Amino acid sequence: MSFPGNMKTGLSVGVPHENMFPETFFIIYLVLGAILRRCGFKDCLVYSEHNSLMFNQDIFDSGVLFNLFSEHGVGKSLEPLIHELFSTVTLNPQKNRDNIFFKEIVRLSDSVSKIVRSHNSDLETGWIMNYAMTTDKLVDPIAIERETRLAVLFGHSYESDESDLSEDNDPHYDYDDYSDEGCDIPSYDRVNIINIKTKCTCDFCEEFQKYHHPDQDRNVTEILNEVLMRIAQKINKDNITTDVSIKSNDL
Repeated sequence: MSFPGNMKTGLSVGVPHENMFPETFFIIYLVLGAILRRCGFKDCLVYSEHNSLMFNQDIFDSGVLFNLFSEHGVGKSLEPLIHELFSTVTLNPQKNRDNIFFKEIVRLSDSVSKIVRSHNSDLETGWIMNYAMTTDKLVDPIAIERETRLAVLFGHSYESDESDLSEDNDPHYDYDDYSDEGCDIPSYDRVNIINIKTKCTCDFCEEFQKYHHPDQDRNVTEILNEVLMRIAQKINKDNITTDVSIKSNDL
């Protein structure tokens, strides 16, 4: 299982080695990354259509970065789960039982566990891409969350009804909003960015454009891993500070 900082050689997020982490940690990690890319794929298709562009890897990468860093991306919705995962190395089922992303993790656990156990990065990549592309037309709670989240950029409101969650789409989910305190994802580095003119000037495309810079040398996986490493290190530091403070108060 791949992980920020190459987990197989050890990563300090409270424990030193990969075998100290439960399998569920890596299942959650993989599914969260897949959800990010699922939304990125969907958004890059919209951007491509609006601007009469052929879909390519650069636009897909931009869709992932848009969802990771933008205030309108799914990254903000995933923050509470990311914070909890790196704080406790798991997710609390009782606390998250109504969280649509947690439900997706549970739904995919059986199939993803086989991939995690394989320790095969090609299988991981293939599964993530297949998940992103095969869910493009799916109307489920995650798709509804995306429509609701982006409604302000598209200039319309989105209201779901029972037909949105038809038996052909996803019969076992009950959509519900979820909010919790999380951690801030670091801001996207916009230094030395060259603006690229787009044909479409809608709010969505203008926001997406902030993260679409294919001329730059960028590796989305490395950027994502760096963000998660920063979060893990911050949590680790905060936990140490809290522990020291508690011990001081006991003196």
